[in-house]
Amino acid sequence: MSETKNDSEHLSQDTLWKKVMSVLKKVGKPVAYNVLLLYYAYPEAPAKAKATILGALGYLVSPIDGIPDWVPGGLIDDAAVIAAAVAAIAFCITPEVKIKANAKMEEWFGKESDVA
Repeated sequence: MSETKNDSEHLSQDTLWKKVMSVLKKVGKPVAYNVLLLYYAYPEAPAKAKATILGALGYLVSPIDGIPDWVPGGLIDDAAVIAAAVAAIAFCITPEVKIKANAKMEEWFGKESDVA
């Protein structure tokens, strides 16, 4: 069976969301919101910002970590990397990006998910 570009994009997004959600349930809504800001800022971001976004999201889902995730408090480094990336690419976070991030937060966590 041949795989189309859309199929591979869908599969990779599904994989990303599953990994991200497993981590986000542990680190909380503010980190989830920041991850979504990075994700939705990516398409229009300049190359340097895209590299920052990919690095931060890659660090979040990577099993290789500064502090192993299974250690109590082990997700603090992940949250810090995500926060630093959001600060670094803040110029790419448009009102449209925030709207998309808030909509996904509501989909994931319900109406009480407002963080921004």
